[in-house]
Amino acid sequence: MVHPFQLYNLFFSSCKQFNRFIHQRTGRLPKNAYLFQLAFQHKSLYPGITQNNERLELLGDAILSAAVTDYLYRSYPEQTEGFLTEIKSRLVSRSQLNQIAQTLGLNQYVQADISEEDLQRNAILGNTLEALTGAVYLDGGYTAARKFIEKKIIKDVINLEDVIQSDDNYKSKLVEWAQHVGKEVRFRQLKAETINGHQYFTCGAYMDDQLVGQGSGYSKKEAEQLAAKEALATWSNEHHSN
Repeated sequence: MVHPFQLYNLFFSSCKQFNRFIHQRTGRLPKNAYLFQLAFQHKSLYPGITQNNERLELLGDAILSAAVTDYLYRSYPEQTEGFLTEIKSRLVSRSQLNQIAQTLGLNQYVQADISEEDLQRNAILGNTLEALTGAVYLDGGYTAARKFIEKKIIKDVINLEDVIQSDDNYKSKLVEWAQHVGKEVRFRQLKAETINGHQYFTCGAYMDDQLVGQGSGYSKKEAEQLAAKEALATWSNEHHSN
């Protein structure tokens, strides 16, 4: 049953365009429209605890992880715990969430005191997706959040089979190649900084103490993977040019 508030928010509210956007992206007619507005308010512009989306982000992170695990558990009854854990990690990784948020067009409503370039660079879009998930959960309960995640994210945005088939463990590939040519690979942290309240790391991939790749991310693991990816790309280009 549609609540009168939902019809008001969709057709008569001063924020009806935003509410229609939410309806299109989540499949939900907002009851408490403020929750969804809060999901897009970054702390750089709204420093007050109750004025930004950080609490919703924390809640949404847990709901997103649970719903994705729930979906994978039901969809792959013959697979091991290790398989489910690996695929879940890929689906909720920071880079994947940022990409999903970009595809959903969440960037057009994010309110933050940050440049467009930095918005694309850091975790704000992925965090907004988590906050939006938290808003859906509070507005409609776990069933509404699960439907949003399964239909609007997993089925409409992600190609799950591509995620399963992808092999993005660049560190393992680099180490394997280095061993093949008789070299030793090491990873070193080059820099650590704080961007919008989140630690941001830059790591280098070294082969026999020579820097061969560099990457940055919101965890050392992500930064090392990207450094290895750059090293492999450099090696591939050199190999094909010779």
